[in-house]
Amino acid sequence: MARFYSEIFDNIYIPSSPEIAVVPWRCSIYLSSVFFDKYIDKEEVSKWNQTAYIGSKIDSNELKVLHRQFEAVSTTLEDKKLYEKVATYLAKGKVIGWVQDRMEFGPRALGNRSILAVPSIENMQTQLNLKIKFREDFRPFAPVLKAETAQQYFQLPQNSNYMEFVVKLQENLRTALPHNFSQLTPKDKLNVPRSEFQAVIHTDYSARPQTITKDSNTKLYQLLDAVEQKTGHPILVNTSFNVRGEPIVCTALDAYACFMQTDMDVLVIGNEVFFKEEQSEKFANQFKNRTFSKD
Repeated sequence: MARFYSEIFDNIYIPSSPEIAVVPWRCSIYLSSVFFDKYIDKEEVSKWNQTAYIGSKIDSNELKVLHRQFEAVSTTLEDKKLYEKVATYLAKGKVIGWVQDRMEFGPRALGNRSILAVPSIENMQTQLNLKIKFREDFRPFAPVLKAETAQQYFQLPQNSNYMEFVVKLQENLRTALPHNFSQLTPKDKLNVPRSEFQAVIHTDYSARPQTITKDSNTKLYQLLDAVEQKTGHPILVNTSFNVRGEPIVCTALDAYACFMQTDMDVLVIGNEVFFKEEQSEKFANQFKNRTFSKD
């Protein structure tokens, strides 16, 4: 993760996958044009460079399998109603599994295969870690917020499309620390009130935010709008849709299995909304023990 230490650059671009994983992707573009005569022009490649959402989409047949094989129950809502309903659940402290459109390319969930929550809910960080992610309760989470309002919350000199930068919370949003804070143990520091947005900042007020625009992720942007209407702030916890030791969910079945394995409250796949209490208990043990069939 990069920090703005020296401010020697006015701007810097870091792709969604700044690692060796990008090499085979680049090679495939080259091989496609040279050996298979499928030339991809520079403008098209440039578009890919500006988005992380180049993975696979959810197939409608996958949802049919969920309903048929696992007796999954869902409600389909039109867009406006969907955002309003989900925002209401989030404002009440519910944890939402959010699956939309194409999967992200890179190591982080960026709003299409994400677990979402309101960061100002009391003990949300602990709840997410222990009941959803199955990991240590001190592990931090990142926020997602609208690019045009990001600087109201964080000392961010440029957009952070892929959670590239670690920056500090704005000073007016910080809660003063006790005089003995530096002497406390790391675990005790976590329990000290530091901000209304406790779930997405570290003990030094730093965070790794993701900023989005209406064009970069329309659905998540509209959800943030709806959340702002409910909570007063267009900001959410955005963590990868998975449990510890497993990859980010890709398919509808992956998402449903993770949803059923955890204490997640609601799953949203496209415009279909799955409530935990409405799902069949017949397959609960299969999901808990990961013995379900993907066929």
